[in-house]
Parts: sequence; structure tokens; C-alpha cells
Amino acid sequence: MKTYIKAATLLMVLLIVGCSEELNVFPEDSLSTSDLSESDIPTFENGVYENLKDAFIPFYILDFDGFGENFQYPFGPAPLQNILPTDGGLFDIWSGLYSAIFNANVLLEVASQYEGEEIDRALATGYFVRAYSYYNLVTRFGGVPLLPQNSTQPVPRASEAETWDFILNDLGQALQRAPNFSSPLFVSEPAINALLARTHLALGNMDQAASFAQSVIATNRFSFEEQYADVFLNDGGSELIFGLSNFEGDLEIWRAANATDFVPPGGASFTPRQDLFDTLFETGDPRREVTFIDFNGQLMLNKYSVNQTIPVLVSRISEMYLIRAEALGLNGGGLQPLNAIRIGRGLTEFSANDESEFQELVALERRRELFSEGFHFYDLVRTGRAVEELQFVTDINGTRLPIPQQEVDLAGLEQNPGY
Repeated sequence: MKTYIKAATLLMVLLIVGCSEELNVFPEDSLSTSDLSESDIPTFENGVYENLKDAFIPFYILDFDGFGENFQYPFGPAPLQNILPTDGGLFDIWSGLYSAIFNANVLLEVASQYEGEEIDRALATGYFVRAYSYYNLVTRFGGVPLLPQNSTQPVPRASEAETWDFILNDLGQALQRAPNFSSPLFVSEPAINALLARTHLALGNMDQAASFAQSVIATNRFSFEEQYADVFLNDGGSELIFGLSNFEGDLEIWRAANATDFVPPGGASFTPRQDLFDTLFETGDPRREVTFIDFNGQLMLNKYSVNQTIPVLVSRISEMYLIRAEALGLNGGGLQPLNAIRIGRGLTEFSANDESEFQELVALERRRELFSEGFHFYDLVRTGRAVEELQFVTDINGTRLPIPQQEVDLAGLEQNPGY
């Protein structure tokens, strides 16, 4: 059966913003490509960033850490099977990411009519935002409709492999036009290489993953903060490769799990698992007190509690060291990048007797370093450990979100198995 996505779900919500790093936002009416000229491109480009940030709000730390059982909820872990195709939050994830894709396509269509350094930057932004939006879709839903251009015509649902190929192609296009790094709030060559490293790791392309991660490390622009807490206090500090500008209140959902200035009625809506609170971190690991807090007897996530305006973290240098370690493996020299993180956090270095033990250490360090940053569930999926380690996942069908029912009913998209 032919499947497609209705253009109605691709509502364009344009947010025109200023050109400063603060990205001050005020809403405008939706525009078409005919409404935009070359002089509008920098402003529209900033609006694309803001739209991508808005797409993150429904799921940023809740789903992959929740489904990966880093959190516990009032009635236990949060299995995917509890999510219904009719859930409004599910549609928010889908429509938010397609809104980001829609706006990226507008930017690409307009900017492709012109030439120049500023135009190349805008094109790199458009390709990157589209690729990153599809990365978030494919890791949650599997193959999805691909939109190289906005269209009102039926678009078949692509396979998962085709979706990954589309992402790689977009990142290649972005890299050809990549600007130098100027700020972690804007797309740059290191930001694109970081996402390429993550994508190749997901696909099992270990040589490419290690190479792209090293290209970011080798810039020597990013370094470990002396205090891990500074990553979550000072706009990502020297560790942030790319993030999305955030204003107080934009990510209010974090307050459901945080202690500072917030006492949730009846307790937090989700909390760190007690056993992880007790045993995940070694004695003396500075990441523990930054990650967790016991607030009046209530376990809380503490990473984002002090500074509600830090950027939405997309990529940090520690992830690049972790990717390189995993991709190289024990015999390929992976201990060096893994221990670089240990040294950077003031901890003793690891040793391993074989590849299996080494990869377990990498997985453990990823869970510690990136806790509540939206990685753990897909780490289990891509490494084939989800069925073994997660309580409610019994087969691969349990690792995909359902397609929103609105898309099944109105657009004829085939539902994922198990729903």
C-alpha cells in the first residue's frame, strides 16, 4: 500500500529572530518562499534554529532516558508499549520535527538562488537542521517520509536504510559549505563532523565514526572543563560543540525533575532510579553530584536545575572521545580516548583484558557522562542490548515509537508493528 504524509502536518511556524548570539525571538506570520529575498536569509536562518529548538521540547530528555530506564515514573519504568498512537505528545514530536524540516527546506530553496559566503552558511544550516531532524525521527520511528523539497503531493514512507542515506547525504552537503566555528549556537564544520560521527556509529561504520570524531578532537578548540558542573552552568563552556539557544521557561519540563526553586506537588513526575542513584558513579566521581541530588528525601535530576537558560545540548566533546573509543575498540587504541575522559574528570584510568570487557566500560562511561542527555535508550538499541537489558522490551518491535494515529488515518502511513 502506498503511504504518504499529508502536507497539513507540515505547518510552517516561522519565528523571525535577531542576528545576535542571543537569538531574541518574536513571532511573525508564516511566509512562503516568494515572500523572502536575499536580505531576509540571515533572519530566516535564525528562525530555523529557533524552530528546531521548539521541536526538541516534547522529548529532549524524557524519552530516550525514560525508555532506557534511567528514570523511574510513579508506576515503574516507562515502556514504549505504554505510548498510544493517539497520544498528543507523540504527535508533538512528529509534527515538531517535520515543522523543522519544512522550514529548513524553505531556507534551502531560497538560499540556493544566491551565492556568497553568507549563503553557504545558510545552506549549511538548512542541510544540517534537516539531517538532524531526520536523525531524531529515524531513531524513534524507523523509516519515515523523506522531503527533499516541500510538497503537497503524497510522499511514500522510506525505508530505514533510505532515511539514513538521506541523512548522510544532507550532512555531506552541509560539510561542503561548512563555516568555521564561531559559536556553539551556530552550525559549523565541527558541529557537522560531530553529527557525522554519531550517525556513522549508529550505522556501525566504525572507521568513519572514529575519523569524524577525531576531526573534531583535532581542532583543539574544545576541552574538558575543570569542573564538570560548569558544562551546565556556563553555556556549555569549552565542551559544547553545538547547542540550541534557550530562554528561561523554554524547557520548563526540566523542572519536573529538578530541585532548585521547585517543589513538585506529590513529588517529581519522574526521578532517577534508586539503584542508579546509589551505584552508577564511583566514589569521588564529580559527575554524581552534578547529575543527582537528594532533595528533602526526593531523588532528583540535578544537571539542569541551576541554570534554566543553558543551551539545549546537542553535541559535546566528551561524546567524540566516547565515539572514538567505541569505534576503535581495545586493540585499535580505544583505551586512549576513553581514558582521556577519565583523566578529564579527575578519575583513575581504565584497563581491560578483552574487547567485551572494554566495550562494557565504554557503555558504562557513556551512561555516566551523558546521563539525561537523550542517549541511553538508542545506545542499547544500536548495540543490540535493548532486549537483554530492558524490562519491557521483548523484541525489536519494542524499540520503535508508534506512528501518530493522525498520520495513519489521514495520510495512510503504515503503523509500526506492535501497536
